[in-house]
Amino acid sequence: MVIAPMTAHPGETISVQGENWTTECNDVITCSVGCGGQSCEGGEPATPADGLRIAIKPAAGPDGSAVQLTDGTVADDELRFERDVFVPEYLQPGRYVILVGNEQDFGAWYESDVIRVTARRRRGWLSGVERLPVAFRDD
Repeated sequence: MVIAPMTAHPGETISVQGENWTTECNDVITCSVGCGGQSCEGGEPATPADGLRIAIKPAAGPDGSAVQLTDGTVADDELRFERDVFVPEYLQPGRYVILVGNEQDFGAWYESDVIRVTARRRRGWLSGVERLPVAFRDD
């Protein structure tokens, strides 16, 4: 899973990208020889995953602390997806992970590397004022 950028302010957009997202594991081929000759199962083309949910949680937080950002993401025929999501405005600055899971298997989350949510600088009445050097007198 690729997250870009890895640092964002609350309210900003981040991109979540994934590869090899399928609902099945068809990479195992089993063959047997019986009365009817040799028969093999498996190896069928993989079906793209659908109904993917994307969530965010504190990096050190418990599993129940995840906040869902979106659902219904679908992988393409090449088993890839890309989705832009908003970092919630109410998140406090800190370290977070992005989670991706399938609606059919909601308990199985795949976790990203740690991303940073940084504080948004507040713009007040002094934000546009040029700061001038202050001279101190030493009598």
